[in-house]
Amino acid sequence: MNHAVAVRLTSKQISLIWPGLDFVVKAEVTRRKHRVSSSCYPFQLYPPSPGFNRGTMDSEMMGIVIGLWRKLRLKQTRGGRQRLNSIELRAAMFAVRVTLALKRLDRHRKRKLGLEAKARFEVDSRSVKQFRDAGRRTIRSLERHMKRANRALLVTLTKAEYQALMQVWHEHLRWMRLHLAYSKPLPPIVKGKKKRQQEILDILVDIAADGLKKEGYVPPEPRELRRVLRLYVHSSNRGREGVNSYRFLLRYPNHVDTKWFLVRWVLSRTKVERAR
Repeated sequence: MNHAVAVRLTSKQISLIWPGLDFVVKAEVTRRKHRVSSSCYPFQLYPPSPGFNRGTMDSEMMGIVIGLWRKLRLKQTRGGRQRLNSIELRAAMFAVRVTLALKRLDRHRKRKLGLEAKARFEVDSRSVKQFRDAGRRTIRSLERHMKRANRALLVTLTKAEYQALMQVWHEHLRWMRLHLAYSKPLPPIVKGKKKRQQEILDILVDIAADGLKKEGYVPPEPRELRRVLRLYVHSSNRGREGVNSYRFLLRYPNHVDTKWFLVRWVLSRTKVERAR
C-alpha cells in the first residue's frame, strides 16, 4: 500500500474530512476499551433480518484509517499537501460522508428550535444545503485523486488481486458504518404499541362502517375511513373528546350512541354519499 499520490487538501476540505474521521477513530478507541462503541447500530434492540450483512472488521484496513487520522491531525485547521494511497482516499471520502451524516443528525435533534436558533446553530435549510454541497464537491475531488491512486496501484497488482483488496475494503467499510458510525435516528422502543393501535383502528372502522350503513350512507373507501378515524384517535389522545374518548366508546362497541358519535365524526370530515 505504498503506491500513494500527491494530494493537496484545502482547509475547507480538511474541515469536512476531519470531523468524520475523528469520530470514527474515537469510536474505535471506545470499542476496543468497552467492546462496543456508543455509535454502533443497536443489534439487540432492533435485530436485523436473517442473513443481514454486518460487514467484516479488518485490522489492516482499520490501521490505515487510524494512520490517515494521524497524518491529518496536525493539518486539521489549515490543510496542506499529503501523499495518500487508494485506501486512504476511500477512507477520507467515508469520513466526509460521516461528517454529513452527523450534520443531519444534529439537524434532526434541533428540529423543534425556532428559525433564529436554527440559523445560529447552522442547522437551518440554507446552512445544511451549503454544507451538503461542499461535502459533495469534496467527495468529487477525492474521487479524482483516487482514480490516479488506483492506476498507480494496478501497476503492481493483478486485476484479481485488486478486486480481492477492494472486497476486503468494502466489507470493512460496511463494518465501520454499522459498528462505528451509525447515526440514523431510531424509533422509540414500545413493543406491541403499533399492533395495538392497528387493532383499535380496525374495531373503530367496523363500528363506523356499520353505523353509516344503518343510517343510509355508503361508507367511504377503507383507506379514507381509516384516515378519518385515525384523526379521531389522535384527538382523543390529546384529551379533546372528553367523555367520548375512544377508550370509552370501545367499552360499548354495539351501543347506538357509540355508532352515532363515530358516524357524525366521519360525516363532518369526509364526503359520504347516500345509499341508493
